[in-house]
Amino acid sequence: MYLIAQLILLLFTIVYYVVSPIASKDIGQISIALVVAYISLALHFLNYRKDLLGKYYLKHSNLAILGVYVVHFQLYTDYVFDNIDRNDSFIWVYESVIVKGAFFSTIGLICFFIGYKLFGNSVKSREIKIVKNEATTKIMLFLAVISLLLYFATVNPLYLAGFYGVEEKGNIATYASLFFEMLIFGIVIQNTRNMVTSQNIPVSVLDYIKKQGYILVALLVVYFISVLFSGDRGPIITLGLCYVGSYYYVTKRTISLKVVLVSIFALATVITLLGEARNFEKKLSLSEKISKAFDEEKEGKEKVSFLPQTQELANSVRALNITLGYVPERHDYLYGHYQIQEILGCIPFVSIVTPLFFGDQHIKYITSANFVTWINQGDYPYMGDGTTCMADFYFDFGLVGIIVGMFLFGYFMRYCDLKFYTSGKIQLFSHILIVVYLCQALYISRSSFISELKFVVWVYMLLWINKRFLSKI
Repeated sequence: MYLIAQLILLLFTIVYYVVSPIASKDIGQISIALVVAYISLALHFLNYRKDLLGKYYLKHSNLAILGVYVVHFQLYTDYVFDNIDRNDSFIWVYESVIVKGAFFSTIGLICFFIGYKLFGNSVKSREIKIVKNEATTKIMLFLAVISLLLYFATVNPLYLAGFYGVEEKGNIATYASLFFEMLIFGIVIQNTRNMVTSQNIPVSVLDYIKKQGYILVALLVVYFISVLFSGDRGPIITLGLCYVGSYYYVTKRTISLKVVLVSIFALATVITLLGEARNFEKKLSLSEKISKAFDEEKEGKEKVSFLPQTQELANSVRALNITLGYVPERHDYLYGHYQIQEILGCIPFVSIVTPLFFGDQHIKYITSANFVTWINQGDYPYMGDGTTCMADFYFDFGLVGIIVGMFLFGYFMRYCDLKFYTSGKIQLFSHILIVVYLCQALYISRSSFISELKFVVWVYMLLWINKRFLSKI
């Protein structure tokens, strides 16, 4: 019944969009798209408790749905209720496709839910053979210490003083921090696998921290402080979710809805403050920027989103607006260019021969985010415009790309949910895949769906080398 209802909503939305004359910025038509989207969302969560995984709240799908909603629906809701400036050219670069964006977003959301439902309720799992340890992580921990020291020794001091987005880290510091984050993922995942294979499951949070190691916690705290002072927030979310999420993976315990909601609210508030702080005068330090952000919150704005904590993330809808306004009228579809390029990029050294596959090597064809930026700002951009998962799918085959892409997105999220909570020991690559995508699920809505595969492959190679060589030292 649930699936039939979602299919009816999908058919209605597509038929209405195709048959009815779509205006450029008609409030009534946007409202129709939103009503359908909210009905689809309500159906999903009304069916939630009946689901096999209904007792779990920290899931890939929930984070992904939250991200998709904020990026593709929050500002449309504000638009209808006149919470924001309807003539804001920064968000609505192409006014002629505002309604089109609302309908395409709704179609994409419904396809996500259909894909999620059609996966089913089971995944293959391996029998757990009890062994003392699959592989040790001592050498990786040592390398993490070295890479963090190298990061602090080479990073641009201005970057750490709160000038993220203005000052560069420096080449060596950039690679050192990337290697450090890879090592953290590798250590947490391998330690978790060791807990499962040895049947040494943590009995409490403190026991989990002890089993992961106090040195690892110290490294994370030091790195998080530096990231916070720089004004960034991405590594805190991704590495934090890796560490916390792995606890729930190994214990299969539940977390209350209240804790989840409070955590999301607190995290969103921090993200908003840091995001707004970036927009202030470049010469101000991070503490001065945050103080100014607090002052502006107190003073209030004439018009503000009904969810101010996530408004900065919601602004990413402009990337979809830019995409719909330019393709295919002024540029042909790209027919899988970015998806194929992302997949090839996962294979070591293939980037050397990439020009053989794609003739035009202009920077706009490197990522969909680059293409959106090029559309809006030309060859000499002053900032990045980013992208969204639906814009990324739309570049390939238009509406068909969104339908297929969001269906596969939902299908994959169901796979990750089931692997995370119903499997014991799983294949190493699958384990890395579900942990990395848990950490990035919220951000996929404002990025490319396949882009995280490269990091998955890197961590896999690291753990393979560790198991074959490093752990035997």
